[in-house]
Amino acid sequence: MEKVEDGVKKKKVKRVFCYIALVFLVILLFVPMVFKIVFKEAKKEEPKKDVLSSLKCEKDIESISSSFKNDIPQNTSYRIKGNFETRTETIDNKDETEDVDRPVLRKFQSIANITYDETENISAININVESI
Repeated sequence: MEKVEDGVKKKKVKRVFCYIALVFLVILLFVPMVFKIVFKEAKKEEPKKDVLSSLKCEKDIESISSSFKNDIPQNTSYRIKGNFETRTETIDNKDETEDVDRPVLRKFQSIANITYDETENISAININVESI
């Protein structure tokens, strides 16, 4: 009978070791998650890079372009053939009949920089959006 009792004891000891090993493996399964929660690494914030973009449209004698920084408008430039610089000087003169572009030029006159290049015969209206 002693042999039978020794065999039963060995089986019980094996079962106990199996359960202990099973508990140990379950603990090992959850250790990485616990470590992530307990020992959080300080996240290093990367400096945000500025995204620059521009749009440009050209048609016959005129073109318009806009620049953006992080989807915020920065500058807008409108170029057209002809001397529009002198037209803005005579806007206040009531004797002349207004052209179609005069109301637009009147609005731009206070916020825009209007220049004329004689060599290329091109007027440029440059608007800095921050000034609006």
